[in-house]
Amino acid sequence: CGVGGEARLSLGRLEPDVAYTVQVAARTTRGVGAFSSCDVQTHPCAPSMVSRAAPQLVRAFHNKLRLVCEGPVPDWREEDGSDVLGYRARYYECGGGGRVF
Repeated sequence: CGVGGEARLSLGRLEPDVAYTVQVAARTTRGVGAFSSCDVQTHPCAPSMVSRAAPQLVRAFHNKLRLVCEGPVPDWREEDGSDVLGYRARYYECGGGGRVF
């Protein structure tokens, strides 16, 4: 994932035709923010994204998903710049007993 603005993330080694919940949080100098999440599924079915704040599915493959993340809402003045250092992502299989990868 990139820093500030838009970030891209590719998750690999996923199972075909399996639903996953993906959660992403910004990591700043003040700590890790709240996670935004979305439910996605590898081919043949990929659900549409509901929230603009959540990660968005760019493309689904049989064993990986390509996502795009929009940056956090700024809480600083434009001239101060962003304090976002990076992003943390986690995902788990829907109905998989909460196992986090």
